Amino acid sequence: MTFYDFMQKTYKKQIRDTGGAGYEDEPDTLLACDMSKDTSFPRNVTNDHGKWHGIIRQHLVAHGGDVACLIAFEHCWSMYLRTLADQQRGRTTL
Repeated sequence: MTFYDFMQKTYKKQIRDTGGAGYEDEPDTLLACDMSKDTSFPRNVTNDHGKWHGIIRQHLVAHGGDVACLIAFEHCWSMYLRTLADQQRGRTTL
């Protein structure tokens, strides 16, 4: 599962129902909504998570990501890695 897929699955209800409207105080949801609208958002296709973390972070900065966006990204990236680890141990959460 890519980080993009993880974010879209995790926040799909908010994205589908509102497109992020009303979630201004929830940076994780806003990040997922912005990602869904960004056709150039990088999608990690390999398991080199260190490399992809940097690529995605650079993309966010280059496209105007502010401090709140980057904090949300770091939080969501941690959740993503934890979810992948749980899946490898057979505890699927998504």
